[in-house]
Amino acid sequence: MRTIIFFILVLFLSGCSIANNYDALDRKKYDDRTNDACFTVRNYGSDLKEHDYIYRKHPGKILALWQNSIETLIALGVEDKIIACGGLGNENYLKKEHRQAYQSIKVKSRQVFSQEQVLLMQPEFILGWFFDFSGKGRSIGTTDFWEKRGTNIYMNLMNGAEFKSVHTLDDEIKYIRDVGKIVAKEEKAQAIISSMERKINDTKAKLKNKKPLRVLIVSSFMKNISIYTPRTLPGNIVTMLGAETLGKEFERVGEDEFISYEEILMMNPDVIFFSSAPERDKLILQRLQNHPVMRKLRCVKNNNYYTIPFYTIRSPGVRVVDAVDIFADGISKAVKNYQ
Repeated sequence: MRTIIFFILVLFLSGCSIANNYDALDRKKYDDRTNDACFTVRNYGSDLKEHDYIYRKHPGKILALWQNSIETLIALGVEDKIIACGGLGNENYLKKEHRQAYQSIKVKSRQVFSQEQVLLMQPEFILGWFFDFSGKGRSIGTTDFWEKRGTNIYMNLMNGAEFKSVHTLDDEIKYIRDVGKIVAKEEKAQAIISSMERKINDTKAKLKNKKPLRVLIVSSFMKNISIYTPRTLPGNIVTMLGAETLGKEFERVGEDEFISYEEILMMNPDVIFFSSAPERDKLILQRLQNHPVMRKLRCVKNNNYYTIPFYTIRSPGVRVVDAVDIFADGISKAVKNYQ
């Protein structure tokens, strides 16, 4: 009996020693990284405070979570560095030119992986959303947890009201530029950004000296209707294109502004965009054409209404380029109709 107790005690003390040695090794690895860093990227920690992440090299083993992360990395040409990706519910939402690259990724999951699964992958870099690193719910661990293990993260904060009071195109441009820097594709990132900026400038030039069109962006078109306002990403894009985004200024990002159909009738917008998904587009447009109030609008009578994929305006990453194109083309067509 004494022998058994002694054996258990030895195992317990050995386990404590191993754990302590592991923590010390972890801390040394983290401290070493701060000594010979080659570059830093400013993002956020799990406490939502700004934090500088230190990179000794460009990551070769990347875990990508959610569509914006996956497509941004593919657009930058580093799909071969993605060891696994998760959170893409529908492959048809991918840009056509990105689908072959997506198929080349060896490990894919519709769900986000567990912390245990990610630990086994040993990624050098994780690209995801804030709640992936919140330490709550189905989080894969806090930023501190991963940084201590030599894994840097980059989180997109623009997927909820609690993060920032305004979401602008500059936020998405910073995202593309930062990810480009991390994966050593800065020139490619800048080319994507420059192309988008040219589209904006071209559209603004077309609208110069013309009365700004009044644009309504609908986020939900059900029994109740809610809209995106000037302080949201789609609202900011429309404003940058030289049009007027209808809606209040004081709501927080992520909070829909609910309005009545009577209010929309009084607004009588020049153009309407509906947040949608490809499989729902036809249904939404049929509802619009048959709705007793909406069909009275000038823009509906003049066919100045369009759908826009939700994944191009909600934490879109590189797909924000598509949002700029859709808004710009719809507004340009409306300008011709009202001349």
